Amino acid sequence: MISIPRLAIAATLTVATALPATAQEVVGHITGQLDGEDREWMVYSFPEGAQSDFSDFGMLVDLNILGQPEGAGPVTTENALMLSMTLSVSGDTAKVESAEARYITEGLFKGYATGDPNPPLFEVTTFDKGDGTLSIAGTATGTLGATDRPGLDPDYSDARELSVTFEAELTPPR
Repeated sequence: MISIPRLAIAATLTVATALPATAQEVVGHITGQLDGEDREWMVYSFPEGAQSDFSDFGMLVDLNILGQPEGAGPVTTENALMLSMTLSVSGDTAKVESAEARYITEGLFKGYATGDPNPPLFEVTTFDKGDGTLSIAGTATGTLGATDRPGLDPDYSDARELSVTFEAELTPPR
């Protein structure tokens, strides 16, 4: 069964391919280690729309944070890191109900992802829903296995270790 975050990844990255290259605004960062190597990804918003966003369903919030290499354009997915999660919300407290991390090495989906039997561990440390925005920060750790697309169980014989912190100011999809 494909979860809501996986569907959101597909929709987010599909929309990204239709956008022309334009100036971007940094709205967050993802920093930490991928396979023991220090990495930093920028979370961008483009005039045509953000690739990182959230959908508010009241007591549930789905969100996607796409971290890209510095200077990336709206269609750049190579070496990007996507963090997707569904949160149950009570006031300013958010509990992670489901999560996925995906490191994209080629095309829109090929790379490494978390999945069964090794779900990632996400923790939200800051959560604030404002007027049409969502400020979020936290940590994500997990083992990513090789995969060609969402919906496939990752192959952990070729695994990568992920340990990152994230912070972003997200807007709903346009």
